[in-house]
This record gives sequence, structure tokens and C-alpha cells, in this order.
Amino acid sequence: MKEKGQLKKELMLIASNLPVVMQAKTERHILTKEEAIEQFPETDPTTFIYIPKGPNAGKVIATYPVQLACNHYRRLKKAYFTDGQKGVIAYIKKIQELDKEQSN
Repeated sequence: MKEKGQLKKELMLIASNLPVVMQAKTERHILTKEEAIEQFPETDPTTFIYIPKGPNAGKVIATYPVQLACNHYRRLKKAYFTDGQKGVIAYIKKIQELDKEQSN
């Protein structure tokens, strides 16, 4: 097992050289129904979740899809602690394959 500081440096260096990969996520916002309709006109108002009780009573939860860049350092660290160096190499290969697919 490598020293903690050295491992972090190496994983950060690897992560900085990997291509940006986007992943689909959803975000949730608590708004009044009027604000939600105004800010998210493409969303069907019947899909908003109504909040009946609590400090946000009378408001709605609006969810919508967003694209976020994945955190390579965090994923590399997880791969390292799960499978060691083999896990890191497998992650790098997977990201390179994904980048080739997205560029085609």
C-alpha cells in the first residue's frame, strides 16, 4: 500500500489527464408552483411534487435532468481501494473506451 500523500498525488495526476466524461443526473428544486412553471416551462406542471406539510408547505419539488462531469479522482480512489492497481488500470481502460464511443 502506498503512502496516503503519494497515492493522492498519483491519482490526481491520472485523473487530470483523463478526458471529461458526462453523466446524466437529476436535480431537485423546491419552489412555488408559479416559479416552477416560469423556470421550467418545458416540464409538465402535473409532474411537480406538491409539499403538503412542514416549512415548505404549499410549494412544489421540481426535478429535471442535467449533465455533470464525473469526478475521476473519486472514482480512481474507489477503484484503487477495491482492486488496487488492477482496478485503476481497468477504470482507465473503461474511460478510454467510453471516450472513443462518444467521439464517434
